[in-house]
Order: sequence, then C-alpha cells, then structure tokens
Amino acid sequence: MKTFSSRYELNATKGAENRLNGHAFEHRVMRKMKKRPRVLNVTHSAGSYGLVDIISIFPNKIVCTVCKRNGYMPPKERRELEHFIELSPDNIEVEFVYYISERKMKTIIMKKAG
Repeated sequence: MKTFSSRYELNATKGAENRLNGHAFEHRVMRKMKKRPRVLNVTHSAGSYGLVDIISIFPNKIVCTVCKRNGYMPPKERRELEHFIELSPDNIEVEFVYYISERKMKTIIMKKAG
C-alpha cells in the first residue's frame, strides 16, 4: 500500500518533469526565434507566471510567443492576449505567435502599426 508521502513524491516528480520538459521546449523555440533575420533581442520570461513565454524584438515589430506542448490554449488566456494587444501602442506592430511543437507555429493575433 502506498503512503501519502510516496504518492505526493510521485506527483511532485511528475510535475517537476513536466515543468522541465516545458522549459526545454521554450528554450528550443527561443533559439529558433534568435535565428530569425533582423532580430534585435529575444527574452524568455522566468517561470510560468507571465502572459507570454518569449518576447522577440525586431526593428519594426514585437513578437510575443506562447509555447504550449499540449496544443491547448484556454479561452481565458486567449482573451487576456486580445486585451494585451488592445493596450499596446498604435505605432508598434505586435504579433502573437503560438507554438504547439517545434514545427507547428501559427500567428493567432496581429496588430499592424498605425
């Protein structure tokens, strides 16, 4: 019979493994973003507390990247992204990119400058 502590350790280990896998995925995407032409800076947000995982700055736009290994973005998170883009300055082009895997990427929201 498993004790409470052994079940907790099993769940904690699985949670830590998921976080590490997600972190590694974000870093692979970040390296991919750094290879894009004309990129000035790429920043990764620490932890899973922010709205976006990676922010890439280009001369004419900002690309905010969300990484989801399971391919699911909750509706609440989508609404938060839409609200964020409404608050962005009009003179900056903002693009939200959604990575499902390293090969599957799509632009979900885009705001043109001006």
